[in-house]
Amino acid sequence: MNFKEKVVLVTGSSRGIGKAIAFKFASLGAIVFINGSKDEETLKATYNEILSTGGKGYMYLCNVASYKDVSALFEYIYSQVGRSVDILINNAG
Repeated sequence: MNFKEKVVLVTGSSRGIGKAIAFKFASLGAIVFINGSKDEETLKATYNEILSTGGKGYMYLCNVASYKDVSALFEYIYSQVGRSVDILINNAG
């Protein structure tokens, strides 16, 4: 499948299944937004790994249980790529 330049948001993606999903979409050409709510260092490490393998991505630390945080997340996505998400993976615990 071709995901080139599709905007993908994977919540809970700093480690585990979410990280694997984010890596897969990045390897398929998607622009991946990764998210975590607590551990910024782990999220940043995942982000750097995606970039080091040639993937395109962004990271955003926020609690997806908070309407205010999610609203700010979507504003950030729009500010970075000029549009909203094509694919949303709700993986946050």
